Amino acid sequence: MEFISFSEIVKELQALSKQNETGTFYITSDTNRSAQIMLVNGEITFIYCYNRLGMKGLEQLKTIRTGRFRFQTGSAFSKKTPLPPTAEIFRTLFIEGQEDDALPVQTTKKSVREISGKIIDKALMEQLHKTTIEVVGPAADILIEDALDSLNLDPAGIPETQFRDLITEIAKGIPGHKQKVTFEQMVSGLVKSKE
Repeated sequence: MEFISFSEIVKELQALSKQNETGTFYITSDTNRSAQIMLVNGEITFIYCYNRLGMKGLEQLKTIRTGRFRFQTGSAFSKKTPLPPTAEIFRTLFIEGQEDDALPVQTTKKSVREISGKIIDKALMEQLHKTTIEVVGPAADILIEDALDSLNLDPAGIPETQFRDLITEIAKGIPGHKQKVTFEQMVSGLVKSKE
């Protein structure tokens, strides 16, 4: 998915809210920072953004200019953060979002570097993908895609010498210290197998 303006992301979130959806809305910004918003029957009950929760998370959310999103339906966390009513949250986000429409959205593709030496086999990449999903859920696809873009790597041919770099890059995008540590522990065996 290409990066879109923040106002477009807010419109997608609002559409889900109007449909009384329940689930988790994941955002990854163009600066590789992440946010999670919980919807319960269309109401925003939880905001986590750049290691901030609730109102502080909402303030951080407003700093996003462009990004990508993904929505996972189903039960959201039962934990709630103190927030204003959902309609008020959308008013706040739309005011910020209007400024973004004038900004050009970067969609330039990075060139893929030539591959030399051995490449990572498909089974190992599937293992990395599965592990990332276990830690962060559906946001895993975005984190991996962003990490590949950041390192100019083609998913079809990742050099073994850059496998550790890829894992480090994915870890940078994982929100929360505990999740990062869990991810690093879970993938440590994968790294050792390629060293």
